[in-house]
Amino acid sequence: MALKGIVLYRTTYGSTQEYAGWIANKTGYKMEAMQDFDTAEIENYDVIILGSNIIAGMLRGAKWIKKNWTLLSSKKIFLYTVGGLAEDGPERIKTLTTSLDKEMIEGITIFHFRGRVNSAELKPLHRAVVKMVSKTSKEKEKSSSFGDFDYVNKDYILPLLAGLPFYDN
Repeated sequence: MALKGIVLYRTTYGSTQEYAGWIANKTGYKMEAMQDFDTAEIENYDVIILGSNIIAGMLRGAKWIKKNWTLLSSKKIFLYTVGGLAEDGPERIKTLTTSLDKEMIEGITIFHFRGRVNSAELKPLHRAVVKMVSKTSKEKEKSSSFGDFDYVNKDYILPLLAGLPFYDN
């Protein structure tokens, strides 16, 4: 029996939405921006896939997740985060532990997907943050994660899809 699911996302520059589209296409789930979703509908879903970008060490969808945790906590929840940092780098772990409560982290299956940055499209504050982080981050030594980059890759969704109940690609 297939479970009813939805993909909800929070994006700023489009990478998180692009991943949401790929996931929705593969699963047949409805896709909607978090801010446009009527949370009264949560009860209609068994599986909820949440996507949130990370900017300046902040999980942008954290406020929405916290506000709706009572409704979400009884569901099978998957979260994919999108940012420039390496998949399991210490900065990403810190972002999760400072953005979400321990109970939430333990109740969610979490994945990290790499994103993209085109500095010409960045808002002035985000451009300043990227410049600051690129000068100070130890992560810079490991990769060219700061400045312009495009790590968006459809293959990142495969482990998430494999973890979905009753998903068969």
